[in-house]
Amino acid sequence: MSSKMWHGVFFILGLFLFSLLLVSSINVGAIDDCRQQYDFDEDVFSGLPKFPCDFEDVKTLYQQGKIEARQLGPDYLQPELIPTWKYWAERVYGSDSDRIGIYGGSFYPHAVNIGNVTKGDSFTFSFLLRADWGIRYYQGVGIELPNITGLNITLLGDSDILLSPTFPVFVEGWLVPVTIEVSVLETGYYDFKILESHPSNTNSSLWNTMYGEDYVELGNLVTSSYHIRFDPPQANPSEYAADMNMGILGLGIMLIIVLGTLYGLYRVLRHEEHYEED
Repeated sequence: MSSKMWHGVFFILGLFLFSLLLVSSINVGAIDDCRQQYDFDEDVFSGLPKFPCDFEDVKTLYQQGKIEARQLGPDYLQPELIPTWKYWAERVYGSDSDRIGIYGGSFYPHAVNIGNVTKGDSFTFSFLLRADWGIRYYQGVGIELPNITGLNITLLGDSDILLSPTFPVFVEGWLVPVTIEVSVLETGYYDFKILESHPSNTNSSLWNTMYGEDYVELGNLVTSSYHIRFDPPQANPSEYAADMNMGILGLGIMLIIVLGTLYGLYRVLRHEEHYEED
């Protein structure tokens, strides 16, 4: 093979390697640019899907209630979705941190309040159950639904959930959507909570076999809940105003009658006094 041909081969090979490096650097740069930079090792996020570049837009929609937890894809179940992350990130994952936990979890958001609820209404609530920051263990959790007269509450999905660790790296499954459906059978005021509980013995035994000493039951170890309140319809403002006007009119008529009666008695008494004088 001539030297010119060798030069051509090396030139083509060099272009190929350069293109690979360029593509690789573009991909890495995109990932780094999309996620905020921290003072700790980014390997903390190595067990999660790649951070999406439209994350902040989707996060805003979720916080505004325009999308539900069940609509969030795995890519968006990132630590930055939870409001307390900003405070705890460096405190838990920084190089000098010793804040390591065995168990812990909570719901996000924590509560919802809906007004003008009447018989026949039906609602779907989707919220997030997460492992706390700095948890080394897999945690088994059960979802406990209350039994309330006048409501039919149904869990859409498994009642037992396995939360993955959040330390030393986040493992996919640390943040899980939970969805329930509530039907109103009778109009009234309702105030109730969705609670964490122990998982079933079957699943707990299975997870204990899978993860051994790296598994614990979360249920009832913490006091986290998702709080729901339904308020019945209030009186229509125009109807309320009309009732008030009728009430005032009635009081006015009664006052006139009372005053008229008192005046009549006064005239009678005056007449009797005048008669006695005569």
